[in-house]
Amino acid sequence: MKEEIHFKDVNTSKYKIIMGLALLGLALAAILFFLNAILYSSICALIAITLFYINSFEGFSTRNSVSYSLKSITIKLVGRKTFGFTFKELEVLDLSEKGLYIKSKGMDAVTLSRKRYQDDSLTQLHTILKEKTTSNERR
Repeated sequence: MKEEIHFKDVNTSKYKIIMGLALLGLALAAILFFLNAILYSSICALIAITLFYINSFEGFSTRNSVSYSLKSITIKLVGRKTFGFTFKELEVLDLSEKGLYIKSKGMDAVTLSRKRYQDDSLTQLHTILKEKTTSNERR
């Protein structure tokens, strides 16, 4: 059975709101700590850590995951090192019968095989890389 790749867009408003609340919780925890309100500081810190965990849980719990923003991508695949790069560093991108070939500056070339990964997962990753690379070239 071929493996699926799970995608996470960190540009969504849900992700940004949760991240903002987590950062606000950490700031509030620090302020309360210095005001000697240790119990309230601990509660704020615990809530902030929980919010960070909610945003990151999918990446920890899935076998193959891809997180991407407007400028960069991080790819975590079982059996390979986690790697990432900015879209402007992408040098070669090719989707062929063998699979998806990715070459970025300062990184060894990677081929994601069609024998291992689902075709629609590779196509989706190719589309994301192509769209983001093209939109970054326009800027």
